[in-house]
Formats: sequence, C-alpha cells, structure tokens
Amino acid sequence: MQAIGTWAGGYRTVLEDGRTHSVTVDLPRDEGGDSTGTSALELAVLSLAGCITTIFTLIARRRRLSFSGMSIALEAERP
Repeated sequence: MQAIGTWAGGYRTVLEDGRTHSVTVDLPRDEGGDSTGTSALELAVLSLAGCITTIFTLIARRRRLSFSGMSIALEAERP
C-alpha cells in the first residue's frame, strides 16, 4: 500500500495510491482554500464510512447473507 501526496498550490494536494487512483484534497473557501476537493479531515471520515461498508459486505458474503442496499451516515466534529 502506498500514499503519495503532491502539493498543487494553495492548500490543494493531489493524493495517489501508487496504482491508478487519485483524489484532490483542499480546504473550503472560508478557510483560505479553493474548495477544489474535500478536505483531508473530511476524507478521513469518508474513509471510515468506506471501511465500515466494506467490512460489513465482507462479513455478509462470508456468512452467505444477502442484502439489497446499504447506506451509512457519520457525523464528526473537529477537535
């Protein structure tokens, strides 16, 4: 697993996984960024939601449980 972060000006960073995927993180305009992407902190919360749905799917498939949909909503506060 690899993570490459390349500063792209202002508060913008392009993140790459060493395969073929990338995502841009940036701060919102009211925090001095250009809002060209989600913030890195928001991306961490989004990643947690992705982990939860992935783990649920893995466990459901191993137990041969079927489901037709799934949605998760997380709320986080800045420290």
